[in-house]
Amino acid sequence: TRLADAQAARAQAESQAVSATRDYCAQQRAEADQYLFEAKLKLSEAEQVKESAEKRAVELEQEVKFRIEDAGKMRQTAREYAQKLEDTARIAAEALMEQTRGGAEELANRMREQTAEDPKDLDRS
Repeated sequence: TRLADAQAARAQAESQAVSATRDYCAQQRAEADQYLFEAKLKLSEAEQVKESAEKRAVELEQEVKFRIEDAGKMRQTAREYAQKLEDTARIAAEALMEQTRGGAEELANRMREQTAEDPKDLDRS
């Protein structure tokens, strides 16, 4: 019976070893599954952050393009307005110069007439 007891003890030890190995493997498998779950969750979050960043980058790029185009339009409008002001100022200056020339000519003519009349006035005095 010693042999039977030894064989029974051996079988029980083997059974316990197999059971402990199964329990250990199950525990390790559960931990690995948990790590895998967490890794997939973090990967999903990272992909969402990446998508959000890419979307924001596209939005910013579109906004920059819009602002550049808008600035170009504003620059063109400012140039056109400046040209219009310059043309208006030139026309006004030319009109003023023409008026001044006309006034100067009229004054010169009057002075000539007065100068021509003055000697007559001197003779009468």
